[in-house]
Amino acid sequence: MKHGESIFHSVVAEWLGLCLIPPAWWTTIPGGHAKLPIRVAARIKRLGYKAGTPDLVVAWPGKVLWIELKGAKTAIAPHQKAQHELLRAAGCEVAICRTVEAVEAELVRLGAPLRGHRRTLQAPDRPKLVSLVEVIRPQPRDPSGDSIRPVDRRRGRRGPRFKQGGRDGYPLDLDPGDNGGG
Repeated sequence: MKHGESIFHSVVAEWLGLCLIPPAWWTTIPGGHAKLPIRVAARIKRLGYKAGTPDLVVAWPGKVLWIELKGAKTAIAPHQKAQHELLRAAGCEVAICRTVEAVEAELVRLGAPLRGHRRTLQAPDRPKLVSLVEVIRPQPRDPSGDSIRPVDRRRGRRGPRFKQGGRDGYPLDLDPGDNGGG
């Protein structure tokens, strides 16, 4: 799996975790995500893993959807096509999705219970429509143009500020040796 496809997979996983309503259930099938040592790959194959199995499976009462996640220009391999046909013959739905919106469209088309989706809203106490933009939005900014979360200048990451020379790199509010005296 290419790095960009791995990031895409992570975004879809986060979206599914936020938007699917129980009793809907999903999981990832870690098949082609990393190069495995030969002994590990052989053991997984002995346990019954089938090459070409789609990346995700989503189930809810009366439906099972297998989702193959692909990058914009990535082709489906012949062994993947073969597995997709076997799954369809078994009565499952199989979708090849290249965007999060495509995943959402397939779930809506098949009637999956999605948090806040118009079809799911039947009472005013339900949460409002959750769109992709609302789920994965950029960090808010204050009027000066700086991000609201501070930046640790030494590490170049967003997060709590670290004391200069702080004990064991603890954030200011988590340093066990800091009694608040400065």
